[in-house]
Amino acid sequence: MLRQKARERMARNRRLLKQMPKEDQEEARERAREVQARYRKRNRLELAQAQSCRRMEAFIEKYGQEAWDTKVESRWNKIKARADQVRRARKQAQGSTKRAAQAREKAARRAKGQS
Repeated sequence: MLRQKARERMARNRRLLKQMPKEDQEEARERAREVQARYRKRNRLELAQAQSCRRMEAFIEKYGQEAWDTKVESRWNKIKARADQVRRARKQAQGSTKRAAQAREKAARRAKGQS
């Protein structure tokens, strides 16, 4: 019922807007853009979650729940693999800095022994 009333109200507003002079139409469009931008800014997270749910439901409707579960599992596996890769790279970089520090110390001792 509420949706129907909202549709009718918006249709009436659009009709009235079309009857307005062009300058007023442009001003109304600009105001509407500003209001929408503020709404999107305030409700960014909720809008993103709603969009995510719509995409999920569309995917499930098209391909089925099993395909969705496979897709989610695949995505998590990619995330885990990337995290492992980053962890290994950090560990390797940490090890190389330790080796470099040890090499510097060794070179300093040699230089000290030669002088």
